[in-house]
Amino acid sequence: MLSDPLATFLYSNNVDLLAIHGLTYDARFLIRRAHKADIPFVLINHFDNSAFRETQVREWLSDAAGIGSVSARSMPDHVQSRCVNLSDAVDTEYFTPEKARIVSALSRPMILLPAIIKMGKGQQDLLQAARILAARNLSFDVYFVGAVESESLRRELGDYVLTHGLEDRVKFLGELKQDEIRNQFALSSLVVLPTYNEGLGRVLLEAQAMQKPVVAYDSGGVSETFVPGETGFLVKTGDVESLADRIACLLLNEEQRKRMGELGRKFMQNKFSVSALIQRHEAFYLKAVSGGKSASANDRLQNRGVRALRQS
Repeated sequence: MLSDPLATFLYSNNVDLLAIHGLTYDARFLIRRAHKADIPFVLINHFDNSAFRETQVREWLSDAAGIGSVSARSMPDHVQSRCVNLSDAVDTEYFTPEKARIVSALSRPMILLPAIIKMGKGQQDLLQAARILAARNLSFDVYFVGAVESESLRRELGDYVLTHGLEDRVKFLGELKQDEIRNQFALSSLVVLPTYNEGLGRVLLEAQAMQKPVVAYDSGGVSETFVPGETGFLVKTGDVESLADRIACLLLNEEQRKRMGELGRKFMQNKFSVSALIQRHEAFYLKAVSGGKSASANDRLQNRGVRALRQS
């Protein structure tokens, strides 16, 4: 287990704070060890806030020095007053169209879905939408980028492509390096994330930084990542027909894609800057590690740096 070496680290190093970024089975073990070592811990949820309703997670909350999430959407009442919305950020200096490398233009508009291949990420829904779009004789290609967590799902997706004659329209690129993903953003015409379970949807932030319009299901905190109707379209979760309609709207209107993309980058720069993210996290961690200490104690902690062990 990942928790085994981390637990040893808690005892062998002078750790000020344990930051748990995954509310998994390992967390219980690490929290017990942190208690024994008298080390405060924080819980940070990067997925749907329904995780805070789980029985074991509720047990951990009372002892946590801090609770954070990447979205305020659907926050349970029992944690709402304590939870800090840390949100997320994207380096807009890195994710900018000017930094991308495009060898050659594509012959057809690209619909990009950058997400790990596992149940709930929406690859199946996008293929169903692609079938609808193909029946309307629209010009497009679908590109899937992301590591494969579920081999059975990957086979199922491949079978669907072959069964419905989409093999000349659908490409699976697998896991790519960050600069390669940036290149794919630049090549794409729009980015789609029909996910059923999401904390915030970081790829939507990256897409907008690259001046691409987005289409996404209204799940988790996704609606907080863009301006529906201005920088992209929000679709009811599971509504494949509407998903296809919104994608078609953008495929058929290059001017609208460009306008939404430009507004999306401005939105990103205003709301999801790296400097704002740093300030949010710094305040969160210093408050957690200092507890009820004085302002002067906070200053000392900030000056020497917080030795935090992160588990995710």
